[in-house]
Amino acid sequence: MNIGDRHITLLGGQRDVDDIHFRVTGPVVSDLEWLFLDDWRFSSGEVLPPSTPAQTRGGVLCRVVPDGPNEDLDKLLFIIHGAIDHARESVLIMTPYFLPERDLIVALQTATLRGVEVKIVVPKRSNLPYVEWAMQHMLPQLISRGVRIYRREVFSHAKLLVVDGRYALIGSANIDPRSLRLNFEVGVEIFDTSFALSIEAVIRSETVQGEDNIPALMSRGRLRRLRDATLSLFTPYL
Repeated sequence: MNIGDRHITLLGGQRDVDDIHFRVTGPVVSDLEWLFLDDWRFSSGEVLPPSTPAQTRGGVLCRVVPDGPNEDLDKLLFIIHGAIDHARESVLIMTPYFLPERDLIVALQTATLRGVEVKIVVPKRSNLPYVEWAMQHMLPQLISRGVRIYRREVFSHAKLLVVDGRYALIGSANIDPRSLRLNFEVGVEIFDTSFALSIEAVIRSETVQGEDNIPALMSRGRLRRLRDATLSLFTPYL
């Protein structure tokens, strides 16, 4: 979660950004700490000692998944693929930047064809206009196959994935090539129905107002379509 006044929506700023963050306890903290210490060593050259491992265990099964352009390349992408491919009831996604690669688009399209409910919540207005334009070029491919797209008024920085109300993935990665291939990211898988349903409720609460402005998106003028298509060519770098 970013730290700044515009990330505190209660202040009522002109460019509010809200977010969702989590407090975790138990053995998974040691995995997160190890990842932090390894990144710290890589960036600064300083080797810091780990703290005492947590002795208590919770009732939720979690797994930390590091990702980056090193030996961890594509780990999160493969996990997201696997989760969508195994969905039988629903796939719910909330992300600020949604520019999936072609194979991930096909996975989402295929999910709807086998009867899976697929709903995706993205911002109505991105803080990065060129990302928004590229996304507008891609979204009709999903809408035409039954994927439901919901565009949120307030820009949300939350990155959430829930499958079948039983599996959740949270973390720092966006659904775009830059995040899933070029950036160092971290995700946490949570295998717990109660937690997954609570995150599902958050995402579904954003779909109550309907598919905002989808007709306008599907009927963009020729010049806007050309602009959006041109920006989509740069998707790997956005």
